[in-house]
Amino acid sequence: MNVESLQIISKFMNDYEYEKAMKLCDELLKKDNENTHLWALKGCCLNHFEKYVEAMECYNRSLSVDDENPFIWFHVGKILMEYDLFDDALECFNNSLEINPADDMALYSKGECLMFKKSYTEAIICFDLAIGFNPKYLNAWLNKGLALKLSNNFKEALECFDKVLFIDHKSKDALYFKADCYFNLGDLNSALKCCNEALSIDGDYLNSEILLIKSVVLMDLGEYGSVIEAADIALENNPDDYDLKMLKAQALAFAGEYAEALWLVEELADENHGDMELWKLIEYIKMHI
Repeated sequence: MNVESLQIISKFMNDYEYEKAMKLCDELLKKDNENTHLWALKGCCLNHFEKYVEAMECYNRSLSVDDENPFIWFHVGKILMEYDLFDDALECFNNSLEINPADDMALYSKGECLMFKKSYTEAIICFDLAIGFNPKYLNAWLNKGLALKLSNNFKEALECFDKVLFIDHKSKDALYFKADCYFNLGDLNSALKCCNEALSIDGDYLNSEILLIKSVVLMDLGEYGSVIEAADIALENNPDDYDLKMLKAQALAFAGEYAEALWLVEELADENHGDMELWKLIEYIKMHI
């Protein structure tokens, strides 16, 4: 197989034409069935189509001949992550990094694995290394910020989310996480500003989650009418969301709309008998009717 054929397959994959890439892999494998590069590329195509078992077979075929290929170890690790086999995936990423320590994608994926294992300090180290090789690695900045947020290092997390927004000023994820950080720091006005900025970006992605944070912030600010309005918008897309309904019920009660609040909490009581906060709210409402 010549280099030109590999370049054609790679171009198809870069252009997201995976069917064409896999078809060419199959044609070439008929002539050169032991080619580890072709088996690895075919595995990558199958991975894209979420045919993970078939993809793993291709990667294993390639690794049986060449276990010093960091590309293959990386993709095997990614498949194992799909099955939540994070320890096995970590081993693959470590194998990849032993061969190529400067692979920012392998470092990032190792950090992701460690995040799932709640090893946030180790994950941050991986994200920092990935950023060192690729300073504009948006997802590495985002996940470093998330790891810091989950470690309650909210101020440091904000700096990471600002880096993300410098790279992509329309990152809803970064604005959403910033709002949560500001809320945890007690800066309600900044949290509200981030929520509104995120909601102004086109698309419904994350809107329900952002509206939930916005509702909580508005509740703390005592703006109960705005809480009800935000909750109603969010409930249009998630009509069964218990937390949103609970927030709306609290806002209705604190706004003096006791009859509507009671109707809503009685509906919630049918869904969840064990929520003590709900029963406290029911008692509060009945005391004021």
